[in-house]
Amino acid sequence: MLPAAAVKVTDPDTADTQPLPAASAATGSPIKIGFPYTDWQALKEAGFPVDFRDDDAEQIDALVAWANAHGGLGGHVIEPVKVKVTTVDPNSPQAACLKLTQEQKVFAVVDVSVYRSRPTCVTKQNDTLMLSAYPGAGVDYLDQFPNMMAGIADLEQQAGDMIGGGAEMGFFEIPGKLGILRNGCDPDEVWDGANGVYALLDEMGISDGDYVEYRDACDRGVTSGATAAQALLGFKAANVTKIIAGTGGLLEKTVSAQGQKQGFEPAWLIGDFSATIQNSNLLNNDNIDGAYGVSGTVLDYADSPGADLCSEIFAAKGLPALKSIDVDVNAGFRCDAVVQLVQIGALMGADATPATYAAAAQKAGNLFTAQTFGVTYGEGDLLGAEKVALFRYDSGRQEWAMQGEPITAPHIPQD
Repeated sequence: MLPAAAVKVTDPDTADTQPLPAASAATGSPIKIGFPYTDWQALKEAGFPVDFRDDDAEQIDALVAWANAHGGLGGHVIEPVKVKVTTVDPNSPQAACLKLTQEQKVFAVVDVSVYRSRPTCVTKQNDTLMLSAYPGAGVDYLDQFPNMMAGIADLEQQAGDMIGGGAEMGFFEIPGKLGILRNGCDPDEVWDGANGVYALLDEMGISDGDYVEYRDACDRGVTSGATAAQALLGFKAANVTKIIAGTGGLLEKTVSAQGQKQGFEPAWLIGDFSATIQNSNLLNNDNIDGAYGVSGTVLDYADSPGADLCSEIFAAKGLPALKSIDVDVNAGFRCDAVVQLVQIGALMGADATPATYAAAAQKAGNLFTAQTFGVTYGEGDLLGAEKVALFRYDSGRQEWAMQGEPITAPHIPQD
């Protein structure tokens, strides 16, 4: 396992910025890239509140066509290997992994939704590069370095950004007790580690006597109704006035909806580290009016110049533009990954191996993004999201309003 000290954080303000590749058709020998994608209909039928667009296969074709018209991967033609995965079936992701890595022997896997909690089949067991939108916990990322690359921060960093950004906006200055909804699926380091949520709260003088916590059972929402009822009763009894939303599942939705019916209207702090802010239909819109949000993800594509390129790529194949975070978040992450793949490939050159790609990535600096506020790679650092933005939620307009300009992420060491 790579020691944490070996993974350095690049300063996004001093890093070089890679230009977008010019139009130049790839002519080199084909290289296979794996594209697993989620069966969203199966998730909906299983009761999960998702509303993501379901044209994933067509998105992949559009992005690969653009990539091959702009140099491919270091001049090599990208040959996509698409696999639809039923994530509610525990055997399906494993089967897809084996098909991609052992049967098709892909150069890399571009994943935005399938392997967010179980990447090791790809990255460790089959020693294959993965470009992911969800790097998981920092300890896991280090264990998989350099086969894991991600355009967003790891879970500990996202939790730190949420706590730090919330503190900057004054969330913790609200009088009263704090309520915490904890994701039972998260590795313990995210909450209990030296840089975990509790340590960050302790730095602000908030000890375990100052908050009430409820933890879900990591069972895909099966017990969320019972846990939500317990949490709501406990929060009301403890006079909780502010809640950290930390599960990204049905728990927050049930607590906020039931709470509204009972006149319980606390302030909410919502962040990326359970993807809640990226999937607002997980919350009751009226009851989170004025919620404090901290995200490394662009929430309004109209204000993102990079989103225009992704929209143009999709439109060239008759697909919808990026319009809404609730619908397009995975499409945006996939677009980012493919464009960055081409940018890094141009630095890699024609000698295409995972080692030469990883070496090129660590010299890449600032890369294209339509989906995040900052993607910066540097020496020993294959994680992006070096900037975040602060938000407040307006239930009347049902949208997150950014507060000022994006800031350097709180998890980045400050002088």
